[in-house]
Amino acid sequence: MGQVASFSQGVKDELCAVPPRGRAVEAELHGLFRTAGSLLLGPAGLRCEIRAGRAAVVRRVYRLLRALGERPILAVRRSAGPGRGRFICRLAAARPLLERIGLVDRRGHPRPGIPAAQRRPAAAPALLRGFFLGSGSVDDPRRDHHLEFEVDEVWPQVLEGLAGALASCGLHGHRSRRRGRAVVYLKDGAAIAEMLAAMGAEQSYLAYEEQRIRRQVRGEVNRVVNAETANLDKAAATGVAQAALLERLAASGRLEGLAPGLRAVAAARLRHPEASLRELGALLNPPLGKSGVQHRLRTLSRLASSGGSTGIQDREGRREK
Repeated sequence: MGQVASFSQGVKDELCAVPPRGRAVEAELHGLFRTAGSLLLGPAGLRCEIRAGRAAVVRRVYRLLRALGERPILAVRRSAGPGRGRFICRLAAARPLLERIGLVDRRGHPRPGIPAAQRRPAAAPALLRGFFLGSGSVDDPRRDHHLEFEVDEVWPQVLEGLAGALASCGLHGHRSRRRGRAVVYLKDGAAIAEMLAAMGAEQSYLAYEEQRIRRQVRGEVNRVVNAETANLDKAAATGVAQAALLERLAASGRLEGLAPGLRAVAAARLRHPEASLRELGALLNPPLGKSGVQHRLRTLSRLASSGGSTGIQDREGRREK
């Protein structure tokens, strides 16, 4: 996965170092259990575990649980199957905790949505941090602008709650489906940078903004260069076409009978077919502005195209000084 994986993992490593604070701990754990957790019912009651492919994420879960007074257990699975995390954090007798963070109700039944308090501005960043650590990824800004969460489609209310949490942070996510799971994603570079900052990844935010602005400036420069190149190509093609018409005018002997001003512009164009109108005007003595050069070249083009129409020649020739 190369650069994409390294940037995304770097964001997660930074988020794992954010100090746990107050009620935000419950919101973050809710997001983590929604995306990477399992609830298991056994003889000793309800227990839970979180699996992750990175040790930092599981250590983060351990710290959050300890901050709430729980006594979790860390484990490492020697061989994990496809899509299964190798690092595990387990908690026995988990029902009080799961009720506290809003995953089950008082009867121990799973709640279909996200508690309203966790969707509000005070807790939404921590909730989003938990979702991102559990199932999120972000592309390297040097390649593309894309941040996403994968969410189980069993609970549509979770998607609505996630949209509410994003809205509390001033963001709007899009939805799609992939392999039977819902994907909530952001594609706007500025929105992704805001998301990183909201979740607490300050260094990643700065790095993302730097690359995003560089990419934006590079794109603007390329657009300007392409536009200038197109204009130059068009001007050069026009100049060559005008020179060809003037050669016809000279070959017919009509060029010598024109006014000095027209002859001077014609001579300059024949010597410099690739020059711009402004450059041609600077070559004349006295110099002539762009509009004046353009007018005289238009007159010369009409004369060259008119064939033997001496009336046009005489009128235009006497008019130009």
